[in-house]
Amino acid sequence: MKNLLTVLAGLIALGLLTFFCANRSRPDIEADLGGQSQTMLAGMGLGAAKASPEGQIVTLTGEVPDEAARLKAARDAYNIWGVSEVRNLLVVKAAEAAPMTPRQRQEAITCQQRFGGLLQENIQYETGSAVISAGSYPLLNKLAEAAKACPDARIEVGGHTDPRGTRALNLTLSKQRAESVVAYLGKQGIDIGRFTAVGYGPDKPVAENTTPEGMRRNRRTEFAVKGI
Repeated sequence: MKNLLTVLAGLIALGLLTFFCANRSRPDIEADLGGQSQTMLAGMGLGAAKASPEGQIVTLTGEVPDEAARLKAARDAYNIWGVSEVRNLLVVKAAEAAPMTPRQRQEAITCQQRFGGLLQENIQYETGSAVISAGSYPLLNKLAEAAKACPDARIEVGGHTDPRGTRALNLTLSKQRAESVVAYLGKQGIDIGRFTAVGYGPDKPVAENTTPEGMRRNRRTEFAVKGI
């Protein structure tokens, strides 16, 4: 009997969710879920974080103070009525590093210049994937050597995409690609604790997306030495 009641309760909940979705337009659903998710984030003191709904999928982006807050935000967003999936792209805010010495600063500047020169060639990935193409291994090996020259620097690896596909998927893909790069560097003996992987998706283009060449330039991975 108890099991039957549990099944009935589940069916009723499913029916209500179906009714809720069928009788409201997608913009209405997104506005409602986005508003509730943003209110939840503000209630946690995470007003700088952002909730972006696409249908019943909510993507969370921005910085949080610690891992506990990152996990709680995703859990609370998932518990909002009508949310079917949460893509948690929140990142834990890095602790402020001590001021650089003049020597460390010069090393960091030299590193940034080397990164910029090397990344005139884009890191390549398998299409629609975060798997690094084997042809880019030599480039990544050079980037690893450059990183070794500034062992005290904190470095952000930023992934970027063109705008094709949904923003939520591109944010996820760009972050996964940045994480793949950091993981590769770790295998080359680099301390990955000083790296942060960030996915910007299509939000920071460096060229117009009206031509194949422009989109190619926007599909990129960047290294940014922090604090210089």
